[in-house]
Amino acid sequence: MRLLDGRVLVVAGNSVTGDDLTSAELYDPDSGTWSATGSMLKPRAGFPPTLLRDGRVLVGDQDGDERQGSELFDPA
Repeated sequence: MRLLDGRVLVVAGNSVTGDDLTSAELYDPDSGTWSATGSMLKPRAGFPPTLLRDGRVLVGDQDGDERQGSELFDPA
């Protein structure tokens, strides 16, 4: 997810083994560097992150027809 400042947030998803992930990292395309940011509170997958107008990112989770909750990432 590209943030308003140009950095890219890579968050949650599934691993090669099918496990849901809690990781979150930021990529800065200007410098070509990665940096860790806070991990998710629980594994998230199945719902794409959504950039909100105020610059925060909503990261949700869905398992089949069940909604599992969401978290907010604040780049500030």
